[in-house]
Amino acid sequence: MVIISNSGTLLSTFEDIAKGKETPWPRLENQLLESLDKNDPEPLDIFGTCFTVINLAKTDNVETGVTVLERIIDHRAWQDCEICDLEKSCPVYRNVIALRQAKDTALRRICWIYRRLNEYGSRLTMRQITGHLAYSLTGGLDCRTIRDQAAAAIPPDRMDTLFCNRFFGYKGVEFDEQAKRLTAVGHIEKLEMGSKPFPGLDRVLWNSEDAMLPTLPETMRPLADELCNRIRNESPSRIQASRIRQALRRIYYIFGDFHDDMKKRFIPLFLDSQMLVEAEEWQNQRNGPDFQRKSGLLSQMFHVLQEEYTGLKLSESNETKELYITLRRRQEGYRQSVQILLAEIPFRNFSLEWERLNDTFRPTRYVLILVDKMSGYKLRLELPFLDFVLMHDMGEVGQRLNPGYKNRLERFKAQLLEHPAHKVNQLKLLEMDRDGSLKTKTLMIQEQQLQVM
Repeated sequence: MVIISNSGTLLSTFEDIAKGKETPWPRLENQLLESLDKNDPEPLDIFGTCFTVINLAKTDNVETGVTVLERIIDHRAWQDCEICDLEKSCPVYRNVIALRQAKDTALRRICWIYRRLNEYGSRLTMRQITGHLAYSLTGGLDCRTIRDQAAAAIPPDRMDTLFCNRFFGYKGVEFDEQAKRLTAVGHIEKLEMGSKPFPGLDRVLWNSEDAMLPTLPETMRPLADELCNRIRNESPSRIQASRIRQALRRIYYIFGDFHDDMKKRFIPLFLDSQMLVEAEEWQNQRNGPDFQRKSGLLSQMFHVLQEEYTGLKLSESNETKELYITLRRRQEGYRQSVQILLAEIPFRNFSLEWERLNDTFRPTRYVLILVDKMSGYKLRLELPFLDFVLMHDMGEVGQRLNPGYKNRLERFKAQLLEHPAHKVNQLKLLEMDRDGSLKTKTLMIQEQQLQVM
């Protein structure tokens, strides 16, 4: 027997069943919640009956959703369109052809956008993903509507129905407010993808440096040229020119085949995630970052953790080899250059591990873990935190860490303080010098005199 339910109804049902039973409801509730938090099916014995709990929200559906799109554009039903008299002008079929011409590139880039949403907490259901992809492909048009539009005196602008515009909720260069009714578009719109200028691409577009341009599918090249000419020749207003540039960036993101240097800079900027592409490469290779990359990440992470645990802005030249945990005032904007030291943990006590998340359902996913080898405590390093670490290292001081992750860092700090080996047995102070470096001082009382060492 299969029972399908959302978590709230499931908990309420078992709470009613638990009334009058020997097992207290709080204990049973904790067991259910622990099972729902697992990535794989979890067996659970309740009142002598064995259940297998599967939380579909914990399964990864991003690659499945992209596979659905691949099957749609490869379906044999499109063969009928090849003999249709509107084959050359049908916006839906032209979207299919464009996606086929750059299939590997387009599917990978679409996957990254859904992954960006998923990793930052905006998980979409399969119904929402397939609905979004269907809208992006068709724009809500059917054959009858397309024929009516083809017979009109003024046919619709091709830009209005482009997959790479509809996917982001745009009708041409203007945002389509009605598209926000799609959950995926609502989430994507908040990210303002394509709004950030990228000088490397913009320069070659406006200066007609064709040799440096990313390669586009045959069906998309004329549209990109048309948009470039509109900016060069029509002198649009500043707002309109900005919207045209965003439309071009959307075309190049979905369909563009970049040379390596430009791709490494443009894709992270468009996604607003410096680590997503690299993290996905780790997932595909299944072995995580190599030794050299781990060393670099550890150094960058310790800098962030040290600032988070002391509330001090450290200099980039800080060469401290210990993680300091202090007693300080938790007040925003308050700089406390001298603090009581509670624990000091050598950096060599920590390591990065590549941990498997699931075994039963595919695809298999992994996560990077920071491990304290002395206590065994772990901190899961998910994409938002890795992005924050990398942006911090790049000097983006305006970036703020998600409050939920701040709580996770505080929990990790509390766990580290629990371990006896980390505690400071003497009265010590942590002091920040004028150059932004840290040093410790030991306070001792001998012969009724306070000594600082």
